[in-house]
Amino acid sequence: MAWEKVSLFKTFQRQKRVVFKQGRTNVVIFAVGIDIWAVENRCPHQGFPLDDGILDEKTCVLTCNRHFWEFNLKTGDGLTGGFLPTYRTKVEEDYLWVEV
Repeated sequence: MAWEKVSLFKTFQRQKRVVFKQGRTNVVIFAVGIDIWAVENRCPHQGFPLDDGILDEKTCVLTCNRHFWEFNLKTGDGLTGGFLPTYRTKVEEDYLWVEV
């Protein structure tokens, strides 16, 4: 795995979520308070993108907009089924990075 530069951190802070693609890797990254969480941008149910999902910032639960499958953003565990791969993130030199 390698660390990849995603965007300027202050740009990410304004957007609260960003999609990062490299090759076959498609990751959605969310800002939740001071935490940053990254998961695969594909619902395991039917493959729909999760970057337009509904995020409950209090519980850190991401809900797929299509069929309402729910996932713990911190762990990737599915609350209604399935599992999302998670990715490590960091902020370094004013940039947001993800390990893919």
